[in-house]
This record gives sequence, C-alpha cells and structure tokens, in this order.
Amino acid sequence: MLKLHIGSGGLWMPGWVHIDKAWALAPKGIEFIHHDLSQGIPFGDGTVDLIYGSHMLDHFSVETGAIPLLKECYRVMKAGAVARFAVMNVDKIVRAYQRHDMERFDYCQPAFYRQTKSQGLRLGVFLAGSLSGHREYTGHWWTTDFVGFEELARAAGFETIAEVQAGESASIAMQMDVEDTYEDHSLYVEVTK
Repeated sequence: MLKLHIGSGGLWMPGWVHIDKAWALAPKGIEFIHHDLSQGIPFGDGTVDLIYGSHMLDHFSVETGAIPLLKECYRVMKAGAVARFAVMNVDKIVRAYQRHDMERFDYCQPAFYRQTKSQGLRLGVFLAGSLSGHREYTGHWWTTDFVGFEELARAAGFETIAEVQAGESASIAMQMDVEDTYEDHSLYVEVTK
C-alpha cells in the first residue's frame, strides 16, 4: 500500500512516504523525498492508495497552487483511494474572535502573538501565519469552510467529498496512522477518487 504524506514538515509517520521541500533530514527508517509540491507529485498515474496533507494546502494560492495540487492528488490516486486534508477552518477561527478568545491559539503561535492584547491583531497574525520560524514558510493564503473546500475539490475532479471529524476516516489505515492536530481551528476533509 502506497501512502503519501504531502507537506509533511517534521511530522513523521512510519510506513508513509513523506514529501516536503522545507525538510531535508528524516529519522532513520522514515522514507522522505525532498521535493517542491508546486512542481507536482513525483509518482505515476493511479499508483497511490492514501494521501494525507495537514495544514499545507492553505500555504498555496488557490488558483496556482491548491487546485493544481489537488488535481495532482487526483492524478496519482488509484480508483477508490482516499486523500485527507486539514486546513484552517474559518468558522472556528471567527467564532473564537467573536468570543474574544483568540488566546485559545497561544499554544501554536510565537511569543509576539502571545504578548499581543488586541484580538483583531491576533486574528490578523493568526490568519497571515507570518511569524513562523521557517524561512520558506509563506504563511496562509486562505482559509475556508466545508462548502469552500468542496468547491476546490470539485474543481480538481473529485466527486466524493466529506467533512470528517478528527480521528475519524473512511479508511481504516488512515484512522490508525494519522494523528490529527490543531482540532480547535481545523477543518478535516476526505476526498475519494
């Protein structure tokens, strides 16, 4: 079973092939391909069983990055294959802002964010993602709700699209291997070819 973890960063999952341009070293026993996903996915048509991408699609522009990458996922997936994506959930983030509860995201933000008193500035910094310690980090280009993600997935050719909860999956292997992160601001979506 060929399982791809695209935009993997430093989150390593045994048994998965990790693809990322920002990381060059992987722990022993972890398969890693140093590759820029804006140049496509380096696998043949219909060869992949599972794809996982967590908080990476929203680091590409919609038109020139996210939709083409979703099309690449569709291309490399076998019939019946499942891809799971986590992106920033605009509904959860706006609700936190409206409740004056942007502090709930302190755990995943740098010191400047935690020291800022303004809920509006925290919202802007959180959405822009400009405070990462990674030089290649481009920040978030967009955030969405399920209807918006469904539109992107359909533009890439997918017809079976479902919002799922953290830890749930249509794939037993995905459910066993993937540990979803950032539940407080994530939208989890699975697409099936």
